[in-house]
Amino acid sequence: MVAAEIRHVGIEDFETLKMIYDKTNPKGGKKFGSYPMMDWIKYPRQNQMLLAFVDEKPAGFIIAQPRGRKTKIVFLRILKAFEKKGTRKQLLDAITSTLDAGRTVEMVVPRSSAALTGFFRRHGFEQTETYPGLFGSGKTGVLFSKTIELPVYGRTRALKEAGEREKPQGLSGTRGLRTSILERNLRKLDEILD
Repeated sequence: MVAAEIRHVGIEDFETLKMIYDKTNPKGGKKFGSYPMMDWIKYPRQNQMLLAFVDEKPAGFIIAQPRGRKTKIVFLRILKAFEKKGTRKQLLDAITSTLDAGRTVEMVVPRSSAALTGFFRRHGFEQTETYPGLFGSGKTGVLFSKTIELPVYGRTRALKEAGEREKPQGLSGTRGLRTSILERNLRKLDEILD
């Protein structure tokens, strides 16, 4: 396994996210600028978004949405050149290390992807449901789930060990400040998507 540098996604990373997304997007998949991807980027405090770099080259990203006692992994994308280097596992470990014990992590993957279904089984996930016709062209989706067993005191261990800065806390100040930051982020997204 090659050690990856993992950090939280910032506004300066949108072009990198787009590049990884476009190169790993399955044929017929949604474009980077489509819903719900833009909502996840516009409201980063509602999601956990991490980028992985190997030898200073972008390798992949993960986006997870905490909802109650569950965290849904909505994207776990790795560039082909880094698939056999342990980057997917490192991103998954980084997300799960920030969660409280007892939280359930879930991800839906195509049943036809032996690599992904095997990956989640090897890492302690159990197949809990199937969704016929969930993916394009009638592919069946498989839901994998795992309950985190980390002690609460180890929540950010993996990120701290890597020298990672903590995820910024919520914005303080007036509505005007939040609005101006949102407007700046939207302008940056428009530049990237054009």
